[in-house]
Amino acid sequence: MPVYFVGTEVEARGLHWEIVDVRAMGDQTMLRLRGLDSIFTRIEVDLLTPFEEVHPIAQDFTYTRPTQLANWRTYQQAFLLQQSLGPNAFALMQPGRLRIEPYQLVPVARALRMTRPRLLLADDVGLGKTAEAGLVITELMARRRATRVLIVTPAGPLLAQWKSEMLDRFGLLFKHVDRFTLDQERRQIELGANPLDFIPLALASMDFLKQEKLMDLLERALPYDIIVVDEAHHYAESGSTDPDETERSQRRKLGEVLAKRSDSLLLLSATPHDGYERSFASLLELLDPCLVDRRGLLRGQQYREHLVRRLNPTVVTMVQ
Repeated sequence: MPVYFVGTEVEARGLHWEIVDVRAMGDQTMLRLRGLDSIFTRIEVDLLTPFEEVHPIAQDFTYTRPTQLANWRTYQQAFLLQQSLGPNAFALMQPGRLRIEPYQLVPVARALRMTRPRLLLADDVGLGKTAEAGLVITELMARRRATRVLIVTPAGPLLAQWKSEMLDRFGLLFKHVDRFTLDQERRQIELGANPLDFIPLALASMDFLKQEKLMDLLERALPYDIIVVDEAHHYAESGSTDPDETERSQRRKLGEVLAKRSDSLLLLSATPHDGYERSFASLLELLDPCLVDRRGLLRGQQYREHLVRRLNPTVVTMVQ
């Protein structure tokens, strides 16, 4: 049975038509056609095929008579919308050399249901939060929802570990952003331009970015499609009532800048709760300020949609 697409020009009943709608009707296909010639111009009719014969009209491409750019863009956008997978399918099956466990797909599925994916991944140590973040990144990139990504980790071995994991497992080469890298980028771009705008896949330490000059550079840079913050509990406010300890630290200020400059935000921490409700609430506040009331405490159970938390014994039971 032929496959018909909206926008195709066809011949039916001896006249010239354009398909404006296609609907399956059991063994038949109902086509809504809009007339293109004679007295039926702009008149719409419905007919069933193959009950009635409908023949697509082959069009010869003439490069000397291109269509208007606006028409082409409209058609392309309509085509891309028809190809959308929706939240219940994955564009990537198994990227890189990674064995995906079923529980690691939960953050990806949760992210796809959100207009702006903003999650706290709080799985237990050893359950693969790095892999889960990588799966979310690659899935959103495959859907053309992300091109600029920033990963922020504590200084030290974690930086090298993240860079290696992203390259080996997902084929993504992140550039380590430090003072040398920024100076190198400045030599290659026009005077006054922001070097962060020219590093689409960036990896930096939080102790480097928390400097006032770097936070100012972040605030003036192009927004990031995804920001991943590892060891996110470092960005929480203290739950103590001591005025000296409740004062916002440089790391907290950095967390607020990252939250504002990102469309999708992934906070990773195996220890998101230090026993103080305000401390835990301040982490979720980075994801969405509406999750916290005026007293700085959580509003009911709304935060659960943004939290993914599994412990080792639970996951073992699920796999078995």
